[in-house]
Amino acid sequence: MASKEVLVKTLRNADGKSFQKYRALEGFFDLDDFTLFFDDIQNDPSGYSRMRVRVPLSRSGFPQDAYSCAPRKTALRDLIARRFWESTRVHAKSPVPGASGGEISVPRPGQEILDRGTAVLTPYYIEVRFRAVLPSAGKTVPFRAAEEMIFGRLASIVRESMFFGAYKQSKVYGHVITAENADSIRSRLGGMGLVSFVACGSILPRREDGLAPLSGAVPFDAPADTVISIDVPNGEPVRGLGIPEGLTIVCGGSGHGKSSFLEAILAGVYDHIPEDGREFVITRPDAVMIRREEGRSASGVDVSRFVRRCRECPDPSSFTAERTSSAMSQAVAASEAIESGSGLLLLDENTSEPSVIASGSAKSLLIPAGSEPFIPIIQSIPSSGGPSAIAVTSSTEAIESADRVIVIDGFVAAGVQERERDSPPSKPSVPDRYPMAHNIVFSKGRKEVHVCPSGTRSLEVGTDSVRVPSAALFDTAQTALLADALSACREMADGSRTLRSLVEEAVSGAIARAVSCESGPDAAYARPEDLAAVLNRTPRLVAIRKRSRREQL
Repeated sequence: MASKEVLVKTLRNADGKSFQKYRALEGFFDLDDFTLFFDDIQNDPSGYSRMRVRVPLSRSGFPQDAYSCAPRKTALRDLIARRFWESTRVHAKSPVPGASGGEISVPRPGQEILDRGTAVLTPYYIEVRFRAVLPSAGKTVPFRAAEEMIFGRLASIVRESMFFGAYKQSKVYGHVITAENADSIRSRLGGMGLVSFVACGSILPRREDGLAPLSGAVPFDAPADTVISIDVPNGEPVRGLGIPEGLTIVCGGSGHGKSSFLEAILAGVYDHIPEDGREFVITRPDAVMIRREEGRSASGVDVSRFVRRCRECPDPSSFTAERTSSAMSQAVAASEAIESGSGLLLLDENTSEPSVIASGSAKSLLIPAGSEPFIPIIQSIPSSGGPSAIAVTSSTEAIESADRVIVIDGFVAAGVQERERDSPPSKPSVPDRYPMAHNIVFSKGRKEVHVCPSGTRSLEVGTDSVRVPSAALFDTAQTALLADALSACREMADGSRTLRSLVEEAVSGAIARAVSCESGPDAAYARPEDLAAVLNRTPRLVAIRKRSRREQL
């Protein structure tokens, strides 16, 4: 390990010389308050360098009870990443005066508390990974600007984000306790027969950018006789509306918050930061939104739970198409979600075909009963023993066929009615498929593997664009992790693994690479269900089903 003096001397010797002289910095240096690592130095002024800062845990001052369990540890890392990002915006958003470069950056965190590759916490140290544009004067090294970036800008960012003394104590404990309480509720949902829980007082409508609750919004509430209390590790029990397993229909007038209610339930697969408004909107972690995606492809999907034999689908047990109709795309998505392990399907009539939720549309009334091509969700979801569904719809047929009906009026649950229905029998799970990626084109130009985020819910795979509008992705760092995981599928998807085992293994590997610093600071936790959504929509995917001998006969 080199000293601060060696770093200063190396920079001074490079002053006024070729930009390539920065290469002499590769390695790490022990500075006053932290250790600085130069992992990958840029080739020229137009690029960026990958760097790390490390502070001994004992010197950071964070008390042990701030990271005493897994949820608290994840939340503390999340908080440090947030504060580091905030400090970069104050100290290192623009170039160093008198030179080019000097910016320091990490991905901007969203409202979700996630396992982030930006910050790592071990029993011995805290580490933050970041990108930096090393200063330049033309194509030469400017000593004073480089000195300012490291000993001025970076040192200030580290002091403000990686030491307990820089935080209000209430800020740290509020963050980690909120995550621990939310995680505790989520772990108890299944044992209580619930798929989701919406706390009274939650603020569900979002600001236009999605990064804060809507100002002046009405807090969520529910009828007193429907409210339940759930104990949490810290503080008083949390009161709210529990949504049981089975089929739940959400209805109400236009503009009264039905879609906001459903979107909050999807976001509830993750913990949220204090003051987000949805801290205790908690959903089982495998929930999947099902939306129409006309034109998407499908490979060997068993859609027989939702589709009868028809012209578009002559074999519902193995549906393949380069382009699907709007309704068929939803049947495919729902089947894929169940195959990947989801136990909760979410649908909104604003983004769905009517025939997918219920059969009572004007068009379907002209078709003899039992001959419609699509089997509505209300006929496919059992009250127990199978995947559950929450659907926003005004369909009278759906309302009369539900296990419960929630009426949303002015962003509150004005009425909740439990019903008895003739529940359809539980059906077998969707048969496994075995993906093969040999036909997928991963290359672009001179790059053998080109997979990268192009938006929060879209990726570039080779020359193709893959959109996943229904995925529970709220942060570009999540999409970056899926890009890394999908790249790994190039070798892993050889037909030997089921879809579910493939995506679980690929996501697990991507998380390990993020923690080990192989993928830089860009990655944050994303679910296997969302990698499955990406893989299923990747052009030229081949997914085979290994039929039993009985099926072959």
